Amino acid sequence: MARSFHWREAPDCTFAVIGEPIEHSRSPQMHQAAYNRHGLNYSYAAIQAGPSELDDALNHLVELGCRGANITVPNKLAARNWVQQNGSLTGKELGAFPRAGVNTVNLKTKQGISTDEPGFMATLPQIGICAPCRTLLLGAGGAAQALLLELKSQGWDVSVWNRTPSKWTDFLDEHSLESELLSEPDPEGFDLVINSTSTGLTGVSLGIDWSKAKSGVVAYDLAYTDGLTQFMQEAEDHGVRAVDGRRMLVEQGALSFEWWLGIPAPREDMLAAVK
Repeated sequence: MARSFHWREAPDCTFAVIGEPIEHSRSPQMHQAAYNRHGLNYSYAAIQAGPSELDDALNHLVELGCRGANITVPNKLAARNWVQQNGSLTGKELGAFPRAGVNTVNLKTKQGISTDEPGFMATLPQIGICAPCRTLLLGAGGAAQALLLELKSQGWDVSVWNRTPSKWTDFLDEHSLESELLSEPDPEGFDLVINSTSTGLTGVSLGIDWSKAKSGVVAYDLAYTDGLTQFMQEAEDHGVRAVDGRRMLVEQGALSFEWWLGIPAPREDMLAAVK
């Protein structure tokens, strides 16, 4: 696992990932594998910063000459704000929505995009989901908002839940979206349950009663750890198939790589680096 740095101690690097926590991140070895495949003498660092420090962290990386940064939890909404203040969001083709979080920033042009949506959608056939299905989306952060917009635009039946329901009611009202807001994270009747909360990293249980889940449901945690996340462990304890966010990480990273550099990303090399 790559060493991480507080943003004030960030080293000279070509690209970086910024999050809190960040020690778990496999992005450095994944991107380094891509650089190695293409023979590029680039470096990629893991930088610790939370939302209140993100502006300072990004500005510091700009001063260091860093070319781009990936943004992970809990910073995607703060990154969107930084881009809106300093540069611009790109078009919808790579998933950038005005209210969705930004997970990829070009520090030279001050542009930002979200590769969350296309990265996530690319993984669904890989886990055996090839058509719209009834989905429960847990959490209401930048990634969740981006995924809801994408799934709804493709005709999916999506229900949502968050510990603070107003985060969803405000978002749904602003975008004139209809989506059932659950009072509890109840998996009954769903084909796919997506965990976009930070509990995948913190180990806190969401208290889901997986005994109510239908046969064949998939529990998809957007986070990843060295083993099973708490969300995945509880699902598997009840016979539910669970997958983590490694493949999504690769697809997101590959799209970032291609947006920054304009060359094909070696996805198989990148996936091998994070397994």
